[in-house]
Amino acid sequence: MLGPFLKRLREAASVNQVAMAALLGVKWQSSVSAIEIGAQRASANQLAVWLDACSATAADRLEALRLAGEPAPDLAAATPSALAPPT
Repeated sequence: MLGPFLKRLREAASVNQVAMAALLGVKWQSSVSAIEIGAQRASANQLAVWLDACSATAADRLEALRLAGEPAPDLAAATPSALAPPT
């Protein structure tokens, strides 16, 4: 499930729920908790912000896409910069 995966990334990055809520642009940390338990789906923008805030690796980003049910990029055609987090 995506939610527990995102929670593990957040905790590994030492980002608390209040800080993540602020980064995601939501008022309440309960919104972060709802995403982490799967009661609420993160938008594509929120997912990107979450992964950036946690300094997610390319492998983490691909796993997040897989868990979200999104198609993974064509790695054979991708350049290394296409897999890197945005700067």
